[in-house]
Amino acid sequence: MGCEYAPQGSSDPLPQTTVKIGEQSWEVEIAREPWERQRGLMHRDSLGSGKGMFFVFQNEDFHEFWMQNTFLPLDVIWISSDKKVVDVQTLQPCKESPCPNFKPNQKALFVLEVNAGEFEGKEGDIATWKY
Repeated sequence: MGCEYAPQGSSDPLPQTTVKIGEQSWEVEIAREPWERQRGLMHRDSLGSGKGMFFVFQNEDFHEFWMQNTFLPLDVIWISSDKKVVDVQTLQPCKESPCPNFKPNQKALFVLEVNAGEFEGKEGDIATWKY
């Protein structure tokens, strides 16, 4: 994800939206800026049921994720520019150094992170949201 740092005064809450995939939906924070995406869900002790983070990138690519300083197991769902789920991985908190990077098997423009075990969908499912 990179080593970018949050600018001064960046403790403002992130914008939110609802992401739906199939019959499931999550209330998510939107991480658009590089420093927001880099911080992600780091240092959080819990994530409520039906909550998550939605990462928005500038370009469709093989966006890698890591679990450094992430204390929660997560389902990571990569979504293409045409809003199709292109990969799903369940990632565990990192307990080694350096933490490994996890890469999708197809290019994505968006990534949804939710509690591990919450996502019941599959590759090819369509995601919807508004922001």
